[in-house]
Amino acid sequence: MKLLIVLLFVFLVGVSGCLNISIFKDKAPAEEAAFVGGTQGLTAEFVELPQKIFQDTSMDIKLRVQNKGEAAIPEGSAQFTLNNAGAFQVDPAVQTNEVDFDKVRKFGSAVQGSIPTEIVWSSPGPRGLILTEEQSIPISVDLCYPYSTFTLTKACAARSSTSTICQPDAFLDVQNSGAPIQVTSLRNVAVPREGAIELALIMEIENLGEGDVYYDASLDSCNELSSTFLDKAFVKSISFGNLRVTEPECTPGTTLSFINDIAKTTCRITVDTTADIENDLVVELGYYYRERVSAAVSVIPL
Repeated sequence: MKLLIVLLFVFLVGVSGCLNISIFKDKAPAEEAAFVGGTQGLTAEFVELPQKIFQDTSMDIKLRVQNKGEAAIPEGSAQFTLNNAGAFQVDPAVQTNEVDFDKVRKFGSAVQGSIPTEIVWSSPGPRGLILTEEQSIPISVDLCYPYSTFTLTKACAARSSTSTICQPDAFLDVQNSGAPIQVTSLRNVAVPREGAIELALIMEIENLGEGDVYYDASLDSCNELSSTFLDKAFVKSISFGNLRVTEPECTPGTTLSFINDIAKTTCRITVDTTADIENDLVVELGYYYRERVSAAVSVIPL
């Protein structure tokens, strides 16, 4: 009887071990995302804004801003313009960020958010208005800031479709950093050259945010934005492993033109190799982004 119990125990332990091995094999850990992701950059909202005020009553127009994307915004480079500032007797109407707006950061599975900041315009209240009854006065702020998008994937530099390393012609799974402009499609085509392999990267980029994208090589600040630069961004760099190419050769060019919020381009980089290689590919896009937040205050005549 004792021998039977011992044999039964050994059998159960063996089965349990096999089951555990099977379970762990079926549940291999998924590859961890490189970015927090999302389609937001700098966000803004009015806080403590009164719904109604008497005419000539002082008030503060407060805007809480926070960088919810994954590109830092240097001090003084973001701009906040209070529209209809004259109606509220506010001067100057334009303010900039007095501190750096840090980016959202990812540490393993943990996410460190950025610190919100308040932009404040002090107003003596709506004046110079001839009111006979309660009237709604619009308030809006245009926020503008320089931003970047980073797109990460694995690309293939191989000479033949029979390569055992990677597939030289394929649509790639991409990860985008948190930003309003995103690479939504990327096809990698490897073309053999003498002593090298050329990578043709066929990309589709979309504006997935709530605002407008701007770019021109001459732009140095938000003050210079105009309709001429609207619906444009640019390919800042492409990296493949240790190779980094700034302003790569692109068709129709490194400047992207958006039509209905979509831009398309094909960029080429040359990898000096005679062997088949699969490596990290990083595409960096640069641009200015502008969007508007709006509200209203009801003004009661005295």
